[in-house]
Amino acid sequence: SGLVGELLESYSTVMKYLEKNPGEEMDKKTMISKLVKFAQDLAVEGQLSYPESVSIQNFSNGLLSSENKGYLSAVKSGDKTLLKVSPWNYETEQVLQDVLRYLQIISDRHESLVR
Repeated sequence: SGLVGELLESYSTVMKYLEKNPGEEMDKKTMISKLVKFAQDLAVEGQLSYPESVSIQNFSNGLLSSENKGYLSAVKSGDKTLLKVSPWNYETEQVLQDVLRYLQIISDRHESLVR
C-alpha cells in the first residue's frame, strides 16, 4: 500500500498545487521545484502521510499526466517551452476528489489490502 499511497499522494499534491495556481506559467524544472516546496509545506502542516511522495520523478509524471489531460498546457516562449496552469474547473475538482478518495481507502484499509 505504501507505493500506491505515495503515488496517489504525489498526484494529489500536483492537483492541489494546480488548484492554487491557475494561470501560472513557468518551465517544468521551476514548477517541479515549486511543487517540492509546496509539498514540504504540506508535510509541515501534517497533510502528507507518505514522506516518499515528495518525489521529483512522481511530480514529473504527475505534471505529464496533467498536461495530457489538459490541466496544464505547453506554451512556446522563444526557445523554451513553458507549462501554463489551466483554470480550475468541475472536471479537475472531480479528479482531485477521486484521487483523495482512493488515497483515503488505502490509508484506512492498508492492512486488508496487503493480505
